[in-house]
Amino acid sequence: MKKHKIIKLILIAIISGVATFTYLIYTRNLVKEEDLTRASLDHTSWLVPKQWRKYDKESRGKSDDNVARVIYGDGSLKNNKSSAVLTVSQINQQAALTNASPEYYETLRKSFSKEFDSNQIRDGLASASNVGCSKAPNISKSVDRSDTNGVVGLFSVNASCSTKYSLFIMKIRVVIGKNDGIIRSISLSSEELTWEKNKAAFDKILGSISAGNNYAMKTVKLL
Repeated sequence: MKKHKIIKLILIAIISGVATFTYLIYTRNLVKEEDLTRASLDHTSWLVPKQWRKYDKESRGKSDDNVARVIYGDGSLKNNKSSAVLTVSQINQQAALTNASPEYYETLRKSFSKEFDSNQIRDGLASASNVGCSKAPNISKSVDRSDTNGVVGLFSVNASCSTKYSLFIMKIRVVIGKNDGIIRSISLSSEELTWEKNKAAFDKILGSISAGNNYAMKTVKLL
């Protein structure tokens, strides 16, 4: 699968999670680290607050054969909208060599990061009426050189914009499996007060994306 196709699928997955989000001036439920439980989707697992709900309709409706996606929210508002949203996605096809050298992963980081168009995140947030950005969103991108839980970091994105009530925050990590070459992404969105109140748990969630251990996948040689 070509890089621009992979990046497009990741962007669609991330922006689709924003549709579940809506603002709340304060947080009704504090998320503690001990509230986190591990969930999984195909070859990927992550931590999610056990009290959050899964948005099955949105997950299925916006998936296709190339990407698997799941969306969670705290469900604290009317019409099942949420003041905090977690989106996890997985590209269902090997995109890179497996168990490669550090130099190879560094090349991947530069390549995929360059392909990832921050303007698409900016435009998606700016046009999302449920977020309500009053100014153009700020987007920053950085290299992610983490190597944990069977995945190697590629890059991270931080997005924010001022709204009528507070500051909207979205953080994204894009990683690749060492043993399967599968691209995965995890994104977490909330308003600033919610993020500050739950920072320890939210940081742990973002760092939790992992390659599943209960499967055997045939890998192929990529050129």
